Amino acid sequence: VFVVSEAYCYSPDWAEILYQKVVLKGDFFYLEDLKRHHPLSSSLFEDIFKKLDSTPSSVSSNLKRLLTHCDDVFTRYRLAYQQNLYDVTKTLLQDNKTHSYMNDRLNSKALI
Repeated sequence: VFVVSEAYCYSPDWAEILYQKVVLKGDFFYLEDLKRHHPLSSSLFEDIFKKLDSTPSSVSSNLKRLLTHCDDVFTRYRLAYQQNLYDVTKTLLQDNKTHSYMNDRLNSKALI
């Protein structure tokens, strides 16, 4: 898809494509291939998660795995929290690498 879109100057809806292929079908090879050619931005993850209203609960493991590819820790936390993936949020709050950052971010949001 990426090669064809580049060749024809077409901009596909990556959020929809990843929703269909990765979230619903669990095709993480596709995600890895895409990552080599196209950056995965926080806004892309947000767009994917906007499509989850009618998603079956059976894909929650795919969502959790997809979130591990989101480099922005706070976006990962927020999206997991919105989808009630509390084991993900708990891990981010307890992990030594993200604990301080998450506490600072959450406390600064509470003050606003």
